Amino acid sequence: MGTIEIRTERLLLRKYRISDGEILYQNIGSDDELSKYTQWNPYRTYEMSRETVERFIKQYEDQHFYGWLIEADGRMAGIIGAYDYEPSDNSIEVGFTIERGSWGKGYASEALKAVIRYLKVQ
Repeated sequence: MGTIEIRTERLLLRKYRISDGEILYQNIGSDDELSKYTQWNPYRTYEMSRETVERFIKQYEDQHFYGWLIEADGRMAGIIGAYDYEPSDNSIEVGFTIERGSWGKGYASEALKAVIRYLKVQ
């Protein structure tokens, strides 16, 4: 089924919107600590962030694309996605980033558990 809205006790995992580009740049892209160990930062500039969001929105047509923005209390807390689906062995990789102001609140584990539950029924 691909990306659908998922609600947990405290979080909303939703599809990206064009307007998310700016907040992703401000809260994730401009924080070097968040990409320090991955060297992958598609939000480093506002333009890159907007292009990434546009690409993700187009990919929602693919039933094996899973990409969510994580909201807590109506504001962006991070992102989570499942990538590199391999049908031959039914494997997929899950990655996430939590913006610094949302660290230590358990959002990553809550979102990860919800995504794993969702993927198991796919």
